[in-house]
Amino acid sequence: MENRLTRSIYDHSPVFLQNLFSSLYGWRKMKARYGAIYHELFEFFGQSASWSAQQLQEFQNQKLQQMVRHAYEHTAFYRERMDAVHLGPDDIRTVADLSKLPLLNKEDIRASGSRMLSDAYRPESIFSHVTSGSTGLPMTLHTGPDALQMAYAFHWARRRPGVKRGDPYASFTGLQIVRPGATRPPFWRDNWAAHQRMYSIFHMNDRNLVHYVRELDRHAARYLDGYPSPVYLIAEYIERTGQKFGNYPQAVFSTSEELQPHYRETIERVLRTKVWDSYGQGEFAASITEYSCGHLHYDMDYGVIEFIEQGREDGLVKAEVVCTGLYNYAWPLIRYRVGDLVLYDPTETPGPACANQGRIIRKILGRTGQYFVLPDGTRVTNISVIAKKCRNIVTMQVLQKTPDRIELLVQKGKAFVPADEQHMLDMFAAKVGGDLKIDVRYVNEPLLSRSGKFLSIISQLDQNRVR
Repeated sequence: MENRLTRSIYDHSPVFLQNLFSSLYGWRKMKARYGAIYHELFEFFGQSASWSAQQLQEFQNQKLQQMVRHAYEHTAFYRERMDAVHLGPDDIRTVADLSKLPLLNKEDIRASGSRMLSDAYRPESIFSHVTSGSTGLPMTLHTGPDALQMAYAFHWARRRPGVKRGDPYASFTGLQIVRPGATRPPFWRDNWAAHQRMYSIFHMNDRNLVHYVRELDRHAARYLDGYPSPVYLIAEYIERTGQKFGNYPQAVFSTSEELQPHYRETIERVLRTKVWDSYGQGEFAASITEYSCGHLHYDMDYGVIEFIEQGREDGLVKAEVVCTGLYNYAWPLIRYRVGDLVLYDPTETPGPACANQGRIIRKILGRTGQYFVLPDGTRVTNISVIAKKCRNIVTMQVLQKTPDRIELLVQKGKAFVPADEQHMLDMFAAKVGGDLKIDVRYVNEPLLSRSGKFLSIISQLDQNRVR
């Protein structure tokens, strides 16, 4: 467990000891993730991948009944919540019945404390950790040992095509593995237990990227995993500088961040590989996975998602994702508003080439807590459709401090010329109108959240907090 003392010891240790600490921590995580239940569920998810829509619906209803009954009988929070609306476990028999229950907000979770934990589990058997997510608001997540193993069984049965456990890989996440002031390589550390090389995403500038590229070329990685933005920065750097690179990965797995279209295009072109997108949460409540058919599918055997319509965008339904977990009995989450949005076509159904029969999702938009506001009150949650039309930029972010103005933080590409700025402003005006005041600031590096994530929209408006 990290605290100020262990962080200080780690930061002041030589690289070899930091690798050893990382590997011991990795070994502990592997023990928790890969127990007896893991193997059983790995086999299950391999079989359920080909289930029909009817089989998936029947499975969801059965698991939902079990979860609701458990939550009512073993948690004070849900017993009080259901009693308050005069409902018992027998009133929730299908997914359609979930609408009888109130939605669960993050502020409900923070206020409930241990009252949401199941009394059927010993407290010491539950894994807990604090996360801030992209909203910056801390929340403690709890996971039972069975749910943790379920998540990794699904991870390897369905989300990692073409690779297997034990393959060497490189990861790009928000872990602070290298001291902030470091100016010389290595900007990476090793978890020998999992054959994982962890690259710092907090040191990725043009001065240092040459070392990242050289190390990735020298140290064999079967696949890359984590936030897509740092992988994109590496691919863009290789293409822009012509630096030698030939150790192409088998796959890139994008997680925890919106996969921008130009990220995918650049990574696949430069690294000569396939990018696989997916959606999940640290709460392990629901899942959306990209499959070989080329579609993102709602994984109905992982959790329940209610798609609450919020409007339309480009002819598609924009929906809030409301999740109900089916496996984490230690900390039930029923009708949980995770704060994310997706786009889908309600008329589109999985075809013969789709092994997964869950709803097809066209795009995962990211956090509802991150948007910028137009003078008329319209909330804009995504800029990818604008950014992909702009010329010669590496990264673009929107920073908003007042309702009538935004600031574009732009990392210029090598070929950027003054006319590209006007083109960029024209693209914004075409999408959001001309009433919004726009300032442009050119930066050497993008801003990252406290957890190390790249956010295309950074709002400092009070009303932008998740409610």
